[in-house]
Amino acid sequence: MALSATEATYWIEQASSNVRRVEEAAVTSTRSLWQSFTGWYAGAAVAGAALAQAEVSEAAQEAAVGILSEYVAEVFQAMTGARTNVPRFGVPGARAGAGSLVDIYGRVAEVYRNTFAKTADPTVSLERALLRATDLMTADIMLAGRLAQSETMKRLGVTQYRRLIRPELSATGTCGLCIAAADRIYKTGDLLPMHERCKCLTIPVIDGQDPGRGLNAEDIRKAYAEAAALAGGTGKSKLSNVRFAVNDHGELGPVLTREGDNFRGPNDTGLNRERAVRELAQILPILALLQKRQTAGENVSDALAYQQERIALLRRVAA
Repeated sequence: MALSATEATYWIEQASSNVRRVEEAAVTSTRSLWQSFTGWYAGAAVAGAALAQAEVSEAAQEAAVGILSEYVAEVFQAMTGARTNVPRFGVPGARAGAGSLVDIYGRVAEVYRNTFAKTADPTVSLERALLRATDLMTADIMLAGRLAQSETMKRLGVTQYRRLIRPELSATGTCGLCIAAADRIYKTGDLLPMHERCKCLTIPVIDGQDPGRGLNAEDIRKAYAEAAALAGGTGKSKLSNVRFAVNDHGELGPVLTREGDNFRGPNDTGLNRERAVRELAQILPILALLQKRQTAGENVSDALAYQQERIALLRRVAA
């Protein structure tokens, strides 16, 4: 059997729409959780909030796994005519080598503390913490969805698949990296390389049937046309010249990066002398400000203690 463009589009749009609703609900819960949080310097309070976000994340991941497993199974059935049950399996849980989900979501508080140390502005610090919480949540849903598609195809005996770009799901359309990577066929033993906020799906390639090729072609043509219009006729050549690299991220697995860009994985994010010197220049003036506020009677003891510990660490590294 051949999968028609109409059938493929139906299942793709249904899956994308359902995952988007799951993601939006999870992000709303996440922001609500941290929006009212005040215990940024209290370990037990942070752990409690991180646990609450982990529970939201696990439920959202489970929903995404179910939606995308069903999507792959329906497409497989339409392509082969074989009746099949949707494979069932659990959510992936914590990222590889990252500890528990509670550890991961505890990073939200670290962003708040670090931002406050540099700005002494609780509003800015909260906004950056909320952005971090949102990014962590959407990334984990994305990773669960990627694994669901891969595992479902493998269990159904599919050996190849293609990246399926989804330009309508991003405000700025599909990025050049995904357009460049959409030209190749992957083996199901290899996870799809993705990037932060990536909206791509996958679609099976079976016995010469490659529905993703035609579906991508139309979206890529539109992307070239829009880029050319915005760039005065040069957009197509710029997009065509994008070169990508695949790097292995210790937590996220294979990720797409622009060829030639410096890739920083989780093991490369520690302080070095140059970064320590830059950060010291930012936070030393804030130390003096916090000390003045404390002298004036404001309770900033927790923030001040964090500031002093951070400065001590930075001075050791800078030395």
